[in-house]
Amino acid sequence: MGGSVFSSGPDPLRTPRMPKDVYFDRKERITSILQDHFKTVETPIEGPEKEDFGDIDIVLHGIKYRNQSREEIIELLESSLSAVRSKVVNHEEISLSVAIPWDIDSDSESTSDGSVQTAIYDGPATPPPPVDYIQVDLRVCDTFHRLEWVLFKHTHGDAWNMIGTTIRPYGLTVDEQALWLRIPEYEHINRKRARIQLATDPCEILDFLNLDSDEFFGGPFRSFHELCEFVALCRMFYVPPLEHASDEAGPPAEEQDRRELKANDRKRMKMRPGFRRWIEEYIPECRREGKYVRRRTNREEIMYECFDRFNVERKYNARKRQLMEEQEADYIWTTLIKGSIPAPPPDNTDTKAQQYRGALVKALKKILLEDDKSYGVVAPNMRNSEGSWDIDRVKAWIEEVKDTVGKIAYDQQYAAYQEKKADQAANKAN
Repeated sequence: MGGSVFSSGPDPLRTPRMPKDVYFDRKERITSILQDHFKTVETPIEGPEKEDFGDIDIVLHGIKYRNQSREEIIELLESSLSAVRSKVVNHEEISLSVAIPWDIDSDSESTSDGSVQTAIYDGPATPPPPVDYIQVDLRVCDTFHRLEWVLFKHTHGDAWNMIGTTIRPYGLTVDEQALWLRIPEYEHINRKRARIQLATDPCEILDFLNLDSDEFFGGPFRSFHELCEFVALCRMFYVPPLEHASDEAGPPAEEQDRRELKANDRKRMKMRPGFRRWIEEYIPECRREGKYVRRRTNREEIMYECFDRFNVERKYNARKRQLMEEQEADYIWTTLIKGSIPAPPPDNTDTKAQQYRGALVKALKKILLEDDKSYGVVAPNMRNSEGSWDIDRVKAWIEEVKDTVGKIAYDQQYAAYQEKKADQAANKAN
């Protein structure tokens, strides 16, 4: 959170960045306190060359007390750290930020309304300096594997922002749960559904990317450049040539690299200094030195490697077919059926015409997309050998049968309406 959860709003707290000595001291003391209550208390490996820190991230697993409710665990975290304020930041798991005194042994206490109660100042006219606090972000994981994944994903500061932009063009995504393979034809339509889970084991993922897991988990990198050199070993890392390499009037390299970034990455550059250095310093350096300027693989090769290594080809093709069928069905319904039979103008008061169109488009949808035979009209097979609809044949068939289907559907609807009226009249008479 960068220490910003409590620094704004109607009653802000001062949560300045912590110098390294303060950060490591407070982290050690907080860890010691929480180890009395949890079996595992960990912190992601810090990024290199950091001189100060905005907050302290703590990941926990295995509370030592039985039958503790969510509310009781949150209360335990708040009380054990003498939190003066807290904010739940994730309602799906136990994840919250707390503000604690800069001096953990401070006598400051929180009041019932969440405000900070401090001792009354009884001294010279000069007021005391403002009180500083530390933001601690706490996450309690349900399983040890979940704890391992959180540490994996958030270790080395901006490492996964750097790796993520490297593997994204090859159809791969790593989120808060797993490594995924995206289906290119449909990722722009429904990014979440157009992906297939590959792996959740951190070491397996690193090995697939050609990154050494022992080095990754071995501790902090000595320098930011060393971290960049490690990430660049990913076999998908590639420094593209400049569009205007021989044009002195063209934009500088850094501007061209930024232009290729997605909106979320541009936002990260503003919020994440390490990621900004990766884009503005390391990538241009590689280009100047002629490093990683040739692609080592491509998206299609990666896809087939995923099929073989993670055994997902059948699932991939099934999901692709499902998305294709859904997209085609939506096109047939919205464009070929409703689009070819326009609705009456809004000022048209012909109720029969409106009812006729409603019955017709509903019937065509049922016949074509739901294989409904209740109208006495059966659609021929209009799919090719791959299972896709022959759109031209569908258009021609709709044009051919729409008058017949319209009459049948309207007559059925009218008959059902008359039958309903008769039943209502009979019930009323009884």
